[in-house]
Amino acid sequence: MPEVTDTTVEINVLGLRDLTPAVGWVPVNKPFVKFDLNSLQVPGEEVKIRNIQTMPVETGANPNINTVLRFEMKMPVDPLFCPALTAAVYDYLFMGLSQPLIGTFVIELGEILHKV
Repeated sequence: MPEVTDTTVEINVLGLRDLTPAVGWVPVNKPFVKFDLNSLQVPGEEVKIRNIQTMPVETGANPNINTVLRFEMKMPVDPLFCPALTAAVYDYLFMGLSQPLIGTFVIELGEILHKV
């Protein structure tokens, strides 16, 4: 098992750009980002992390979010073993009754956190 260390991860979500609607005839309403922190869990460790998300506030296809998300996790020292953080963008339609998926993306944490 690779050597791990406690790490504080801080993500500054500035905004989203050029979003296309999930439902063809309904424009993008209030998009938000949901980060899947379960993808960062070290195998064999107790699950202490929950999923986190930004709040759906600004409307339109180019919303400014300006949110800082901060959490602690065990990160492998070797960047080769670092996990990837997966995230999904959802829309907040009809007062939250419908939250269709707009898209997904992946952040390779090993490439970002271990740069010198």
